[in-house]
Amino acid sequence: MKRTLLSSDGEGTPTYAGFWVRFCAVLIDSVVVTVGAGILGIIIGIAIALVSPDTLENPVFDILTGLGGTIGGAAYFVFMHSSSKQATLGKMAMGLKVTDLDGERIGVGKSFLRLIGTVVSAVVLMPGYLMWPGNQVAFTERKQFYHDKIAGTLVVRD
Repeated sequence: MKRTLLSSDGEGTPTYAGFWVRFCAVLIDSVVVTVGAGILGIIIGIAIALVSPDTLENPVFDILTGLGGTIGGAAYFVFMHSSSKQATLGKMAMGLKVTDLDGERIGVGKSFLRLIGTVVSAVVLMPGYLMWPGNQVAFTERKQFYHDKIAGTLVVRD
């Protein structure tokens, strides 16, 4: 069921997701990714301990498991946003989905670009989450964050 608002010309326009509902979705996704990475880490740790216990004391093991967790988390966001559901578990729970500027499903490439934009937003004191140059997110026409602007995406209510 699509939730839309009727514009003055009678055409349906999407209801754009604001900061707080998106923030709640990110909190849910953070729990999902953290729990998933923890479970995977335990399984890998047990498997390696059974095969070669000395490997667990090697600093390279820590680097590789951290890299694996980062890649796993990135894959979660990229493939969930580009899936037929167009949303991560957090966005699904909050009734949201990610679309392109025409309201269509995004592909893996655009989803990856959006993820890179998310990293850029987070790196410099989170400005991409708070504002686009000259505009507060809450006051942009389509409530886009920096990573949405970079990738040409929208987050709308499903």
